[in-house]
Amino acid sequence: MSEALVNDLATTLRNAANRSRGRGMRVSFEWLCDTLDGDETLTRQVLMRAGFTPPMATEWAYGKGCARLADHCYPELLADHLTDILDDHDTL
Repeated sequence: MSEALVNDLATTLRNAANRSRGRGMRVSFEWLCDTLDGDETLTRQVLMRAGFTPPMATEWAYGKGCARLADHCYPELLADHLTDILDDHDTL
């Protein structure tokens, strides 16, 4: 797995988290892992590179972690965008 792939995915996830305007955001590891073709190692690398901290339960937190992913974006649209990034890197 390339650094460029991890960076591209992390940037996209971080941009979604930054929409919380300082409240922070939580994201489910399971949801993101499913989005990233079930690759747990890639999921952890992306979350850490994006600035999320490991969970107390099942959700990773960015900043204060007050908001949920769906509060600031459409999870389905974000999942589609992340999948497109994976597909683009697979064709390189």
